[in-house]
Amino acid sequence: MQELMQEAVKRKAALALVQEPYVGAGTQIKGYAGARVFQVLDSAVRTKAAIIVLDQSLKAELVGTPTPNIVTMKVGNWPREVHLTSFYFEPKPHAIQPYLEELSRKIRKKRSIIAGDGNAKNIWWGSGKNDEREDIEVEKKVPYTEGPHPAKALRTGYTPLHTEEEIAAIETETKIFTDGSKIEGKTGAAVVLIDDGENKTKKYKLANHCSVYQAELLAINSALEVLRKSGKRQAAILSDSRSALEAIISTRTKNRLAHEARKKIESCREAGQEVQLYWVKAHAGLQGNEAADTAAKEAALNLKCKPHYNTCPISYVKRLLREKSKAEWQTRYQNSENASVTKIFFSSPEQAYRAFKNGRLTNKLTQMLTGHGGFSEYLHRFKCKGDPTCPCDQQSTQDVRHCLLECPRHALARLDLEQVIGTGKITMEDLSQVMNNAELRRHFENYATKIVTTLLKENKSKLS
Repeated sequence: MQELMQEAVKRKAALALVQEPYVGAGTQIKGYAGARVFQVLDSAVRTKAAIIVLDQSLKAELVGTPTPNIVTMKVGNWPREVHLTSFYFEPKPHAIQPYLEELSRKIRKKRSIIAGDGNAKNIWWGSGKNDEREDIEVEKKVPYTEGPHPAKALRTGYTPLHTEEEIAAIETETKIFTDGSKIEGKTGAAVVLIDDGENKTKKYKLANHCSVYQAELLAINSALEVLRKSGKRQAAILSDSRSALEAIISTRTKNRLAHEARKKIESCREAGQEVQLYWVKAHAGLQGNEAADTAAKEAALNLKCKPHYNTCPISYVKRLLREKSKAEWQTRYQNSENASVTKIFFSSPEQAYRAFKNGRLTNKLTQMLTGHGGFSEYLHRFKCKGDPTCPCDQQSTQDVRHCLLECPRHALARLDLEQVIGTGKITMEDLSQVMNNAELRRHFENYATKIVTTLLKENKSKLS
């Protein structure tokens, strides 16, 4: 930001339209002397587009409500006023059309100056074609109305195989090995057709957001298509994914790809082609499975083409929403003036979640971690007790810090904890590290519970 200001002064610039400014750990551009910053008003949202007015004599005001990605302001007086818009469009896989629609609403004035980063090709800014970015279709469950009548549902199963000898004993010359892979954030699938000793490989690219489960099901679907087109009278399809095979043989499956696979099996049988499904153990040195595994990884890493499958799994959407919620939670946690005691133990909500997701957060432990409970300081603050001091000396404030680190009445229990931790006299700085260690945390919980139990008795609090 300082470099921008220096360059602006050097060039005698009056305005700067910026996109995706680096704002460090914060969310907004900080104000500087001699500069007015127009950006999204919500400080919890990260600024992606902004306008900085460097000329103090320039009359400037916002037009409408700024968003993180689009900000519009006007300078000058009517009829000589000019509208300025700074915009930033998120890169793929975000759809571009909503941004364009919002931008079009902002620039209805004849005198408009627009500057931004579109992260896409579009005829709006002189490209010969539009970017094909679209909203990603989310994988939906198959409704019961699309499935067959229960009495007519496909009945099939699969056979587990563990050795090369068991595979060789299959009574068909046509064997199709399938596999899916997700590696380095990329997803691929492959089919290896073995017929009369000859190997043929087909590779398929899936969008990066696709799961390995989708890749496994896509590979089995592709194997069925290969069989259908080959005209072979019978074939064995071998997969190392039990979950994919279980979904396919289930008459109650709602997964779209599994549903398609069942329909293809029926189609093959109606055409007189016999299909047998087999499960083989992964990474057991079975040649056909290893070949499919290698091909699936190559498809994920090296196949340069439009994805053969692009539907987004619900699990991916849930993960994105969870990450967004956690990021917003972290921002609020850091910026809030509340939870000062809790922040001593946990630097982030994620740390607290990891600590207690499989543990039992008791009433008494919660009082210690929040400072809200049977402490004289807390009770005095809410006029439930006459003074906030501790009986140990009638002078020290009885709060979390005093009870954990200083109060001589808890010295013996504190010494036991210090011996377990092994760092000498325990400090407030040690507590966050203690909460990160499951074994040490267990000893701390016992120590904290003893203290709060004593406080509740002596302060005659109803918090128990």
